Amino acid sequence: MRATAVKVEDRLDKTQIATLKISNAWKRNVDSEIKVIAGGEICGHFFAENQEYILYIYKDEQENYTTRNCVGNKFFNNPELPANFSRKAKNDVIWLNKRGRKGKIG
Repeated sequence: MRATAVKVEDRLDKTQIATLKISNAWKRNVDSEIKVIAGGEICGHFFAENQEYILYIYKDEQENYTTRNCVGNKFFNNPELPANFSRKAKNDVIWLNKRGRKGKIG
């Protein structure tokens, strides 16, 4: 999915709860805004407010949405990362729009 983090809550256990506004979805239908649990010490994906992402999410044992960096997440327009990171995210969108099954938002 393509999403922007609108709120990020850091937790004491080094995880986060991010509220995401979804702009594109593939493979599944999702609400226009969802909460995702992320972070942690191994392969943790950390969100920043107002940052846009391509995310590969799944549900954990408690049926919460979650994600990790090692599943292929990409960053759009993050000034702290090299320009090729945004290029890779844009390439994912192009591929998903051509070959992915569109999901409904809302």
